[in-house]
Amino acid sequence: MESSGERETNRLEAFSDGVFAFAITLLVLGLHDPVSNGSSSLFQGLLSEWPTFFAFMTSFIAELIMWMNHHNMFNYIRRIDREFMLLNGMLLFFITLTPFTITSSGSYP
Repeated sequence: MESSGERETNRLEAFSDGVFAFAITLLVLGLHDPVSNGSSSLFQGLLSEWPTFFAFMTSFIAELIMWMNHHNMFNYIRRIDREFMLLNGMLLFFITLTPFTITSSGSYP
């Protein structure tokens, strides 16, 4: 029986995982075919686009670490309330800003 508005964490965890998946997917939108810029080979194209791929890789790793920490946090949390849901939503808001800040910084087309 739920008391004082507390709930199980399953739905919040599933929602959070979906938001993380969406944020990581947004990172891929900045990538494009490295051969399409007129390079003679895939290797040459990849070399010319290394800053873009490096930004993607570091952003992906950062998002992965944030997801792992968020996932591990729920080993210690058994029940949640509205305030916790709001705080988690604010955290997820900043998680979704990560791809936007990378793509608008000028280093990641």
